[in-house]
Formats: sequence, C-alpha cells, structure tokens
Amino acid sequence: MEFSREEFIEKIEALFDSRIEANQDLAFELMKSQDCIPMELFEQLHPKDWRVRACLKHGIVEPLKDLPQINWSILKIEQIPKAIGQLTKLKELDIYNTKIKELPPEIEGMTGLEGINISTTPISFLPNELCNLPKLIGSLTVFAKKGKKVKLV
Repeated sequence: MEFSREEFIEKIEALFDSRIEANQDLAFELMKSQDCIPMELFEQLHPKDWRVRACLKHGIVEPLKDLPQINWSILKIEQIPKAIGQLTKLKELDIYNTKIKELPPEIEGMTGLEGINISTTPISFLPNELCNLPKLIGSLTVFAKKGKKVKLV
C-alpha cells in the first residue's frame, strides 16, 4: 500500500501519539524502512522529550544534531544508546537518578560536551574516553552519593 507523504506523517504521528512504546518503536522502524525522517515531527524538541531517547535508541540522530541538552533525569532508563556519540553539539547530559550503570565509550564523539550529571546513578567508574573531551575535562566535577567513590579508569 502506497501513502502520500502527508498520509505517512499522519500514520507516524498516530503511532507516536498512542504513547505505547511498541507503537513508537514501530513508527521509528517505519521511518527507517522508508528512508524518510519527517523533520517536522521533531521540531521544538524538549531535552526531556521521549522522542530524544527513541531517536537515539533507533540510531536516528538527524533530528537531534543541534540539541544543546538532554535531560533523562528520573527516567527509568538503564543504558545510554551508542548513537549518542554522534551528537557533537550536545553541551549538557543529565542522567541524574537513572539506572544507568556505565557511560558508553561512544561518548568520546560528543566533542561539545561541557557537563554531565551522574549523581544518584549506579555509575562507579568513568571511562577513559572522557579524557578526550577537553571542554568536559577542563571543568569536570563529579557528584556522587555520599560515601560513594567514582573513579576514572
């Protein structure tokens, strides 16, 4: 069945609006299969928007390329998608109070990163790749739970 661009966007929006993760995943798979990412669906993204995480989960970074901040604090996510390394203009990453246990080595690609909040996460070490991020290392402050040690490996 063929759809016009407008019909395709309507179908994708309906899947997004359902607020059911399986439908949202299906929307991203459809966009990838059609090689069509309707950018109008991603206008005015908020740093806490679920679409940010969903885009990264599905390796779709184009709508996020100019996003200055991601705030996943208090979300029940356990892993940072590897595609996050492609966000070179991202300045702030807030994963406060998530279940994330480690930062992926792909974080090295985030050359614009100036700050990262890992407080109250189970992260117990910071990857060596952070040393390759001069904007971050120059001002690195680590906030962790009282009595918890976080070390650079």
